[in-house]
Amino acid sequence: MNLFNTIGDALGTILGFILWFFFDLFDSFVPAVFIFVVIIKAISFPFELKTRKAMLKNAKISAKTQEIQKKYANNRQKLNEELAKLYEREGFNPMGGCLPQLLPMLVFTGVYGAVFRPLTNLFHISAEALSSAIDTLKAMPGISGNFNSVYSQLELIKIFPQVSDKLTMFTPEQISDILDFNRGFNFFGLDLFAVPMSSTFSTLAWIWPVLSAVTMFESMIISQKMSGTTQQAPGCAKFIPFMIPLIFVSITLYAPAALGVYYTMFNLISLIQTVIMAKFFGPKALEAKEEAARIARLELTEANEPRFEEK
Repeated sequence: MNLFNTIGDALGTILGFILWFFFDLFDSFVPAVFIFVVIIKAISFPFELKTRKAMLKNAKISAKTQEIQKKYANNRQKLNEELAKLYEREGFNPMGGCLPQLLPMLVFTGVYGAVFRPLTNLFHISAEALSSAIDTLKAMPGISGNFNSVYSQLELIKIFPQVSDKLTMFTPEQISDILDFNRGFNFFGLDLFAVPMSSTFSTLAWIWPVLSAVTMFESMIISQKMSGTTQQAPGCAKFIPFMIPLIFVSITLYAPAALGVYYTMFNLISLIQTVIMAKFFGPKALEAKEEAARIARLELTEANEPRFEEK
């Protein structure tokens, strides 16, 4: 977890400037996160597109790959040679989809650092000052909060108006910024600090876990339909589109509602992105482009081959 936080804080500092800019502009967490997610998805779009192309191309040549593997199962050297020839003919790099998948993961660690560790990455408060503040809060009577969880910084921001005069380790400017940040977590009467499982039904804190699950489910289903992978999955794999949203519901039920807001926004933008990718980079469109590229490569290879004139 320490390594994750270290990477998250390094990238989160950069992304934190973006989030704070839009929060300062809108004075509200929800629209700021929405614009923030749009920018993050725009940054990761080229990498996701490259991964999508690699997956479609791999699916296209999988039958030929299996045929070669079966034919040369007992001859490892010949197997590798024939696979290399196949990949060259089809313009496929078996490692091409790996790096694009890793980069969005790195971006996510930065998002985590910016959204869920704002005191570190938005306001650049030192670890010593934060540790001192949390120790002070734990020793204060009548103050409750889960200050040992990954959402400890949001917990601190939640109760900050009550205790700001006691936290002398913060500068006046930091105190003013955190108070402004606290006010931005009220969205049309909805308290984004509220933990759904610890809140009453009337607070409507439960709406964010529900929205995050519904939008995630819709995004997964539409993504499958758009990519042409709607055929019956084997075994328990058919239940995955239902299980993953349920897992996220269980997470968001025990976290501040702000987490559900983030996932809801992320899923909505992902849904829009999926539709755009399917329209302009769907299987048929990509196959046509790949076929044209393959023919061009063959023509180039034939043009470069030595020709012997008949005497």
